[in-house]
Amino acid sequence: MRWVGTPGMSAITRAMRGDLPVSFSCRITEVFRGEQHWNLLDAEGESHGPFSHVIIATPAPQATALLAAAPKLASVVAGVKMDPTWAVALAFETPLQTPMQGCFVQDSPLDWLARNRSKPGRDATLDTWVLHATSQWSQQNIDASREQVTEQLHGAFAELIDCTMPAPVFSLAHRWLYARPAGSHEWGALSDADLGIYVCGDWCLSGRVEGAWLSGQEAARRLLEHVQ
Repeated sequence: MRWVGTPGMSAITRAMRGDLPVSFSCRITEVFRGEQHWNLLDAEGESHGPFSHVIIATPAPQATALLAAAPKLASVVAGVKMDPTWAVALAFETPLQTPMQGCFVQDSPLDWLARNRSKPGRDATLDTWVLHATSQWSQQNIDASREQVTEQLHGAFAELIDCTMPAPVFSLAHRWLYARPAGSHEWGALSDADLGIYVCGDWCLSGRVEGAWLSGQEAARRLLEHVQ
């Protein structure tokens, strides 16, 4: 069994945030600490803060760059290697004649695939499939063009399923540079409670979405424990 958000995965976080103020499309490039509080600097040069506590929830390589003011944490996070994944979406006007709804794949450039219309609440106008390449294949083709990646993974998909496959009416390729940790850890989360800074992410645990959820909960638990 797999659990999903409806009508999309973002419904989960939208429901959780409620009325909390959130800034979107704001890339933080620096996290620095004054005498008592934290301040953030974004890519446009705008400052945000002051804040008593900071939680960094990004892939490990991006978190490392934000931890200059917490060198002990930075040194731990810098040791985490993350692998890439090429992801491709293919949409077909006529549904593919296959009972397959999703699967993990072996001995193929593909690692995993899923039929989007099999999830509740999705738009079923087109038969859309999401394909994930293996970490090894993605690394070997890290600098390939989106067109090349789409063509090769489309071909691997066609070989895998036993049905006639028309040309897609829509395709999209995305290079997920920090998709999953190369190894597993059992940290839960990382923190320097005295400084008031916490780090979480799927890479702190299993690398799966469940790991991201549990890591976020652990970071929140540590923060609340410290302020109470």
